Amino acid sequence: MDKEKSHVLIFGGGSGLGKEIYNIEKSAPNIVFSSKYSANENYRYCDFKNFDEEKFIKEIDKIDIKKVYFCSVMTTFKSFELYDTVDINNEINFNVIVPIKIINILLKKEIKPEIIYVLSHICFLFNPGFTLYRMCKKSMEEFLLAIEIECKDLQIKRVYPGSIDTKFCHNSNYNGKHFFIPKTVNYWAKKIVFSSNKSIISYKDLILQILDKIMPFQLKKSFYNLIF
Repeated sequence: MDKEKSHVLIFGGGSGLGKEIYNIEKSAPNIVFSSKYSANENYRYCDFKNFDEEKFIKEIDKIDIKKVYFCSVMTTFKSFELYDTVDINNEINFNVIVPIKIINILLKKEIKPEIIYVLSHICFLFNPGFTLYRMCKKSMEEFLLAIEIECKDLQIKRVYPGSIDTKFCHNSNYNGKHFFIPKTVNYWAKKIVFSSNKSIISYKDLILQILDKIMPFQLKKSFYNLIF
């Protein structure tokens, strides 16, 4: 690898949305970091639960980076009272600590690519079984807003995909899939890659986002207890 070519990094490209972005993003060499092993020479094994910082730093020292996609997601799909300490540590580390560490490493190296971060409408949609996951996504949403203000030349694109037709959605306890018709993975991948908007969200979710900000908590609580 060399620094003459600008690379695209994709975290979580082993399946679902990240894999589809990898297939679409052909304008530059892609490097996919995934917890799934692959014979593809562009794939690097990377476990967010046990993130190897030194290995990652050696990888990025070889290349120029123009975009970084964060598509990795992790949750246990179970009620919070069933979590143990390992579950809690893994989920927070995977969804919050490691992405923040990666952005910190890039900034320390004076690497300021476009950051494309896949959040979720779970940021403003309360779903039973997603309590810790929602906290993680909401934390990352606030972090991205803050770091964009602090680092004025850092470009950040925040993505709020709704229900997507993926294994993650189908295998989870995500009750929202009964109320929001799942869009195809290709639909969202194209929207993410080709849109110039800094915040990508469906109109239906935009309404939910507004309601989440203005609706009194007790009314919100009754509303979500009704639909879920």
